[in-house]
Amino acid sequence: MASRSITALPLLGCLAKIEKEIGIGADWIGVNNVQREFLQLFYGPGISDVERCSSNELLSLASRTADGINRFLAEEGFDIRLTPWYDSSLFGIAAIFRLLVSWVRQGKKSKILCGDKEFPAVLYNDGSGFSVYKSLVTGEPILVMKTQEGDTVAMTVLDGDQIKHIEASQFGLLSLVNSIQTSKWQKFENFEMVLFPMIDYNEQIDVSWFGSMSYMNFWIEEAIQQTKFQMNEFGAKVESAAAMSTRGIVSMQDCLVIDKPFLVWVERKGFVMPVFMGFMDTDCWKSA
Repeated sequence: MASRSITALPLLGCLAKIEKEIGIGADWIGVNNVQREFLQLFYGPGISDVERCSSNELLSLASRTADGINRFLAEEGFDIRLTPWYDSSLFGIAAIFRLLVSWVRQGKKSKILCGDKEFPAVLYNDGSGFSVYKSLVTGEPILVMKTQEGDTVAMTVLDGDQIKHIEASQFGLLSLVNSIQTSKWQKFENFEMVLFPMIDYNEQIDVSWFGSMSYMNFWIEEAIQQTKFQMNEFGAKVESAAAMSTRGIVSMQDCLVIDKPFLVWVERKGFVMPVFMGFMDTDCWKSA
């Protein structure tokens, strides 16, 4: 199975930003099973995590144009881009989550074999910087790396049935992690060092299933996400960006929208009358 990931915070950050722009007080409405599952599993219990993030950890932006969102994503080092639009009823949202953690002490560069292939790895032989546990849910030990920031990074090998479980469900990763987290753990005392692979993961995640999820009189037109995860002898880094375009029958707060045939005129300082006057109907509403 190819590597995959779930990083919900930038997605939740987008939803929270939409709520802030439109007005808080309504419920999100899912129109398909994946959306309803996301709202139940992630939004319900996890939306409060958005407020717990510092401004350095979770950035968000709203823009009337796709160019504004795409420029923000590019400046922050991400490759995903929203499709441009020329419709006044749309606006864009982006959110970027970053977390950098450092091991208690630096590990050592090493190598690890998987089958007949050799991969770069981290050898960590400071017992105060990690703990190892076993759980009834996993047949393999659970490595918990401690960090200077107080966060932890946990790892465990999966068996074939657990991998099939992840493949079979959109959010199988979450249910598996939850079952491990809530199980009873017993600590191993006989490990003096650990060896684990270095990671450099960069994936554009398919979140197109967000389409048409609605909030008040708005609904999501497009959703994109890119997630990066790196792990080496120094620590681990998570970077994930999400962006959404949203359509509604009203616009963002503090924005006047001309969305009916209109009168227009151009004045020049010192002239007696306007240099141009016109009534603009939809027959000439097109890209110049």
